[in-house]
Amino acid sequence: MPKYQIKYAGNGRTDGCEWETIEAKSLEAASLEAWQRATDDFENYAHGYIDDDDMLGLSEDEKSDEWFQVCESVIDYQAREFKLD
Repeated sequence: MPKYQIKYAGNGRTDGCEWETIEAKSLEAASLEAWQRATDDFENYAHGYIDDDDMLGLSEDEKSDEWFQVCESVIDYQAREFKLD
């Protein structure tokens, strides 16, 4: 399986993050893996971005949409083909 490099951050920019080498079927799959790791990381910090009081009165779909919008505005992730530095 081809190798790719990813970096991700759930609470900001990836500028200070190290590249991690993974195996994936494609660059798109590697990017999806980086996105998933960034969103998982974001969940550890979400309490600072989403207040439970802000969610009062929202349906489950609306809560999910709100979470997704906040998550996408905060996370950062990248994927590239493997290369030796």
